Amino acid sequence: TPWAPWWPYLFGTNYWYNNLAMVAPFWAISDASMLSQDRQVTDHSHVYFHSYTEGDGQANTQQILDRAAGDANASDTSLPDYRPTWALVVTWVNLPPDIGCPCRWWGCYQCYQDLNSIQTNTFQIVLQTNAVHSFVKFIYPSGGINWVYPGYTDANYYYYSYIYDLPWPVAGYAAGDSEQHVLNLETYSGTQKMGRLDVDVGNTGETGVWMYRMDNSDGSMDAWQECLDWYNNEPDIAEATLNDLPDCPCTEWQMWWDGEFQIDWSSWSWTEVCGYSWSWTDGPVQKCCYENGALRIGAPDGGHVVVDREDDDWAYDKCCVESVGTCYRFYEKRPSADCSRYSPPVWSWTWGDPHITTLDGKRYTFNGKGEYVLVDVDNGEYQVQARTDFPNGTQTATVFSAMVIRKNGGVPIQVNIAADSETGMELYIDGTVQDMTVYSNVSTTISQETNLLVSRPNPGEFKVYYSTGVSATAQVEKGMMSIVFAAPESFKTKTKGLLGVWDGDEDNDFTLHDGTVLASNSTERQIFDFGRSWQVTQEAGDKQSFFHYEDGQSVDTFKDDTFVPTFGDEADSPDPELLAAAKEQCGDNQECIYDVLQTGDVSVGEASLHQSSTIEDGSQKTSNYPPTVTGPTVLYAVYGESLEFSMTAEDRNGDSVSFAISSPSSLPESVLSASGNTATFSWQVDREEPFNLKILARDAGGASALYWPTVHLCNCRNGGSCPTSGASHSSSNNTRFVMQQCTCADGYSGSKCESDIDACAENYQPCYAGVRCIDLPAPANISGYQCGACPTGYTGNGQRCTDIDECTSDSSCAQLCINFPGSYQCSCNAGYELAADGNNCDDVDECTPASDCAQDCTNTVGSYSCGCEDGFELEADGKSCAPTDPCPDDDTGGCDVVRGWCLNNGGNKQCACRPGYTLAEDGVNCNDVNECESGENRCNQNCANTEGSYTCSCETGYQLVGEHTCEDIDECYTGNYNCAGATVCRNQPGSYSCACAAGMVLVNGACVVLPDDQKPVSPSTRTASDDDLANSVTFNCGIDLEQYTVTKDTAISAQLAAMTTEHCSIYGEECGVASLGGARRRRSTTVTFTLLEVERPQGYPSDNNDSTIALAYYVLLPSGNTSVPGNELLAILQSNVSALEALLGGDITDIRLLIPGEVTAAGGNAGVIAVAVL
Repeated sequence: TPWAPWWPYLFGTNYWYNNLAMVAPFWAISDASMLSQDRQVTDHSHVYFHSYTEGDGQANTQQILDRAAGDANASDTSLPDYRPTWALVVTWVNLPPDIGCPCRWWGCYQCYQDLNSIQTNTFQIVLQTNAVHSFVKFIYPSGGINWVYPGYTDANYYYYSYIYDLPWPVAGYAAGDSEQHVLNLETYSGTQKMGRLDVDVGNTGETGVWMYRMDNSDGSMDAWQECLDWYNNEPDIAEATLNDLPDCPCTEWQMWWDGEFQIDWSSWSWTEVCGYSWSWTDGPVQKCCYENGALRIGAPDGGHVVVDREDDDWAYDKCCVESVGTCYRFYEKRPSADCSRYSPPVWSWTWGDPHITTLDGKRYTFNGKGEYVLVDVDNGEYQVQARTDFPNGTQTATVFSAMVIRKNGGVPIQVNIAADSETGMELYIDGTVQDMTVYSNVSTTISQETNLLVSRPNPGEFKVYYSTGVSATAQVEKGMMSIVFAAPESFKTKTKGLLGVWDGDEDNDFTLHDGTVLASNSTERQIFDFGRSWQVTQEAGDKQSFFHYEDGQSVDTFKDDTFVPTFGDEADSPDPELLAAAKEQCGDNQECIYDVLQTGDVSVGEASLHQSSTIEDGSQKTSNYPPTVTGPTVLYAVYGESLEFSMTAEDRNGDSVSFAISSPSSLPESVLSASGNTATFSWQVDREEPFNLKILARDAGGASALYWPTVHLCNCRNGGSCPTSGASHSSSNNTRFVMQQCTCADGYSGSKCESDIDACAENYQPCYAGVRCIDLPAPANISGYQCGACPTGYTGNGQRCTDIDECTSDSSCAQLCINFPGSYQCSCNAGYELAADGNNCDDVDECTPASDCAQDCTNTVGSYSCGCEDGFELEADGKSCAPTDPCPDDDTGGCDVVRGWCLNNGGNKQCACRPGYTLAEDGVNCNDVNECESGENRCNQNCANTEGSYTCSCETGYQLVGEHTCEDIDECYTGNYNCAGATVCRNQPGSYSCACAAGMVLVNGACVVLPDDQKPVSPSTRTASDDDLANSVTFNCGIDLEQYTVTKDTAISAQLAAMTTEHCSIYGEECGVASLGGARRRRSTTVTFTLLEVERPQGYPSDNNDSTIALAYYVLLPSGNTSVPGNELLAILQSNVSALEALLGGDITDIRLLIPGEVTAAGGNAGVIAVAVL
């Protein structure tokens, strides 16, 4: 069919096939319809195929793959561990050759062959691979190969030996890569020997079986292969495992403050960062990535589940960085989490001159002196205790100076203010002081207890995080400790202490230890009593102290029940100057003003304000969810056209939302306009390269969501189009961008439909070998090509050409006719030899110079007869002579009866000699005749005299046929030749030569495949008639022979066709084109010549050996039966010398008729073409 490489070329020898990956056990021109209708029922051609993939569930897959592995291991012992993961078995059954006589349902075309006698072939191929190494096995069962070319048999091989470029079958493969990794079945592929594949022993040691390793891999895989191998071997993560993993925090800020996640500092930049959830069991973790604060989800660079960080990073690099179009596979195995299930931990905190915000958000001040239960969680499952002390400069208020947290059954972790330490803090774990400098902003476990993490995010900060999500953070600034406690919502309603009862209701936050509940608007003095009810004790109980005490210390050391602070709501009017300074520093922040007034130190207020602002900002950002953006997930953009769409954003916190192009971006901000919670994007698409379209939706609280649709860009020209639906994978590694494949309008091709389809190239030069192909202009599509006429001796449409059997039609042979591809040859019956004219037969004189008669030889027409001399009679063999009256054995008259006879001859004894001897002068003895010297021998090469006879022998490269005749040994047929690489065997008398395979050119001693603009033109396949030669025009051109390339020949032919069209449209009658009605006056005539009508006589171009070449052309009339008169063509060329010189690249001289004075008028031997008059 069209659109397939049907002409068999040796692999690696044809420029048009260079990029085609192909494997073929028997690549030949075949057509299943060549079988007769009866045989199409009984011997129908079939192609069977079956693929086997490891783990596909088929019953016999394992057996097939095991057998394939055994074949491969036996074929290549360097890969003992090789095992295929995929195999394909294809079997061709009863495949006939194409003889040009197809049978369809309505009947068979007229054919000179008996369709019931057509031979068929059966063969098989097995392909196997493990994505690194690949093998192919060719199998030709006994009796499976019965034809190699229509009409060819071993008996008539001689007539095919000198016909070059026949489409002999090919076996082998080509990788279609830039390195031209190809293999042809050595000594078989592209030769008549393909007919022996089923009887010869293959390279496996089995008859009819060949096996080859197809790859040249060193065992390593490229990134694409490694990604695919990882994907195929990596199991899916169980749904239960995915459900156990935490969702990603919705914003980068939430991740920073959520102790369950730790920052990957190696990924940090001003706009991007990733983090990992903590694995308490060494199981999978969640990786979450952010861009400009917004969560990135999915390929190409969103977070994902991590099973093994090192392995998964490697797989990500292979699938998403080093190879293109495979990133989606990585994310199929390592899904990316959103934040739909995420709930941030709820904060409560203390700061300054202890100001406290409860878990329900109630703010108050407590200035007790001692150690207190800050929060008890789930009846002692977790407890945080805090110690207060007087700040420097005052004893009218207190600040937190130490914190301890403990899980039931765990060890207490205590942080104290230590002004003289390097970090400003002192750490105790289970009562033992620790070196705080060993801790950093990277969370780590401790040896004393599992299921918790500790970190020092900043020099004056220490954080403890439990696997349940409970955490406490101590921050020290200006001699004051702020404490942040956070817990997940699962602990709601399970807290008590200074941080209140967490139930969403502030009214019960002031619940005393004994259960008494104070009003939420209680005075500071009443709140003071509430706080003191949570004073820790030395004794066992739910308030027992977890603090570490030095020797001599106890709870009482830090407790002062007599201390009563100055209550802000009872305080006298403050010093006006101090109040003014406090307000200048604190603004409207009452806690800051309070701390300044209580301590008399503005810097304390400054530190308190900083602590408060930092914690409150963190709490607000942690609890703030980003907007939810709704918009198209896939956009279909067209280059040069406007891309427009809208998106909306809804914020669960009710904040206003703004939109912006995520940076960095090459898109201008002007493409985006917003109105309230709706944004509109409008952009004239002005780029063809991949780009990211990312839009940030940010609420008033600073939480951002990333809207990142996949852009499908259509960049088609000349009426091409792209689909507006359907899934495709990204065309690059770092974008959500798909360059769509164009569906071109009829007649156009290319990735952008930018080129008029070259149907000849798209169909791998579909015309018969040597036949010119022309591409038809758009809107002709992939089938828009036209082939020239079949070569002389063939018939067909120029694409499929079949041999004309001249022997059944119009041969001029007097006796025998032998048909072969493209021509025929006359032969003669026995007793005749072909005459000099090649048609008639002359009698062979079998008696000269020697015959096989013993004595007399008489030539007859077509034969001869033997006779005997007097005294002899002819024996039964018709050649030997025996005496009629021999002498008695005891009376031989002295004759040499060993070499001759004694004849009685009526009593007069006479001696005679046997063949090969002559009677000596003594009339008695017989002397040997030297037939080699006398010329009385039938040897056609070497003659060696023997006693009474002679023997014939042959020169090297010949073999003796019978006793006397030496015939050339066709080494190409016998396979006794050594042509390596891309060369093929060419037989010649007594020897052979190696020539470049069809389609290749000898360059610097090597056969190479050249593109048409470098490849010298091949000889014409059309034999010019005498009329064509008479109408041919020749000229010389100042270029070298190798400069006249296929491209140049095509351009010259097209130019000549255009020139002839223009000329003959005006001078139609002179060109042999007449108008309707036979009018003789000159008028415009519709006639079009194409390059298919422009031909070169055989033998042109030729080298003049003077830096010029000779060129010659004739132009066929569209009927193809005759040619444009030579005088008209001469006039055309003489009028267009400059244009032709520009195409040829050399000066043109000596334009003349090829045969001077012999011009055949068009129509002299053929009917005139009738055309329409414009």
